[in-house]
Amino acid sequence: MDDFPRRCKVDEMTPAELAIREAVLKVEALGAHPLLTKAVILLGAALEAVATRVSDLLADASQGGGNPRARLAGFITAWVRVTLTEAQAVRMLHRAMLEGNEALTAAIHGHAAVHAAQIAALIEEGIAGGIFRADLDPRRAVASL
Repeated sequence: MDDFPRRCKVDEMTPAELAIREAVLKVEALGAHPLLTKAVILLGAALEAVATRVSDLLADASQGGGNPRARLAGFITAWVRVTLTEAQAVRMLHRAMLEGNEALTAAIHGHAAVHAAQIAALIEEGIAGGIFRADLDPRRAVASL
């Protein structure tokens, strides 16, 4: 169990994470209720905020100057910064997905597929331009990122 990320271990959650988790569980226990709808909307808004930040970074990397390797490296650096800056929102969304929120999971997968395609396009551009090896599989490269 040592290979489980800390965010998945209830006994290692921060007080803020525990509070959010408890709030989500209480709202979900209400069943069909306007508060549940509002909570789902707020989770969706958090998802959109994080996804928009990543999309903006990818747009900058796709349209920016320099070769594909430099643009991809710039995207990854900025992506790590966003992940660290938005860590609480990312953890909250990840937890909601792990706990079975199907609508949120589908939305996250949709954003991830779009982002993966954009990263693959950068890699393919690099392959075509001789920046990356010709035998590099963009799908596997994206998965490793």
